Amino acid sequence: MISTRTIQKRFWCIGLILAGLLLTGTPAINAQTSIADEPPQFVPLGVYLSWEIPFRLSKFADIPRWEYIGKILDLCVAQHVNTLWVTNLHEPDLPQLISECEKRNLKLVVSLGSIEAKIKGRWSNDAAYYKSAVPRVIKLAGDSTALVGWVLSDEPRAEDMDTSSNCG
Repeated sequence: MISTRTIQKRFWCIGLILAGLLLTGTPAINAQTSIADEPPQFVPLGVYLSWEIPFRLSKFADIPRWEYIGKILDLCVAQHVNTLWVTNLHEPDLPQLISECEKRNLKLVVSLGSIEAKIKGRWSNDAAYYKSAVPRVIKLAGDSTALVGWVLSDEPRAEDMDTSSNCG
């Protein structure tokens, strides 16, 4: 069995501090205003996690994957992380990851492979793929307050930006 300290070292090697602010529910700041009327109610301090990494490390550590993911989330909370940005998430894992984040009062931003915008062919036929995929994923996510955002494309290419900005 691998130690918690070793897991923590490996986890922080794959995590990056999020560089942006997700001021959900906070009014937009006027560019000419220097003092906010109200402080934000939530300022994320997060970790970026590529979803395939915990699966590989759980196999290496010989720990069931959801137990291992629980340890990662516990380490996040212990380090005062309050937001997790997960890329390459598999759609069937979304409900359980939401549940695990809810247990720890973590916010979640996800990028699902099933709605990744840069995959060729998904924008054809007036974006017919997305007209069925997006409602399916939203239904799967439910009404959790842990899920605060969706990443429609992780590391999009320049040519993909023109396509995705035209989505009706």
